[in-house]
Amino acid sequence: MAISAVITGDVVRSQSLSPEDSGTVLSTLKRVIAHCQERYNTFGELSRGDSFQLHCPNPRDGLVISVLFRLALRSLKTQNGQSDARLALAVGEGAALDETVGSSQGAVFVLSGRALDAMDAERLAFACSSPDLEEIFSVTLSHLDLLISNLKTKAAKVMLERLMHPNLTHEELGKNLDLSRSGVSQALRRADAHLIDATLALYQRQLMNPIFWAGTPAGEATDE
Repeated sequence: MAISAVITGDVVRSQSLSPEDSGTVLSTLKRVIAHCQERYNTFGELSRGDSFQLHCPNPRDGLVISVLFRLALRSLKTQNGQSDARLALAVGEGAALDETVGSSQGAVFVLSGRALDAMDAERLAFACSSPDLEEIFSVTLSHLDLLISNLKTKAAKVMLERLMHPNLTHEELGKNLDLSRSGVSQALRRADAHLIDATLALYQRQLMNPIFWAGTPAGEATDE
């Protein structure tokens, strides 16, 4: 059975947002969902205006997509301060897709939902049907969570643009953001972009390592 990823999230303090801020958050989430559908072939939707869920056919894309959501929201200033979301990324088998992601079922959907329900103060959680991977990446993503949670609006906005358009130079990113080339470089340094990049690269390299899936039916997916 194939392995995939499911991301389940909700906007923090969404009920206290003004109508204007709520509309901005909603349009931002829609923009990220559309980008992920086009680039990563995800299947997902918003629900109740403040919750969202995506299925990622390639589980290696799950973390960068989660980071895109966090960065997009932390790029926004609302009356309550920077916006943010709680996200639970789950990787595993058993995705039974239906007409909508909300009506889809399977073990990986259950993993993601339970991980979100169990969250407390953290903003990024990881669950996996491989216990070893869950242990390793739960710790790794805790550090990534802290990095993103400490980002200011400008740094989050620049990091978001860079991840959404990885082939652009700093000069080209600056034109998109109305910043100088040096302004882009400074913002990326403040965002600890090299640490975020390293975490994303580690996740993509190691997620489907056969040693973590040996002896399970999911091991068949490691050759994909």
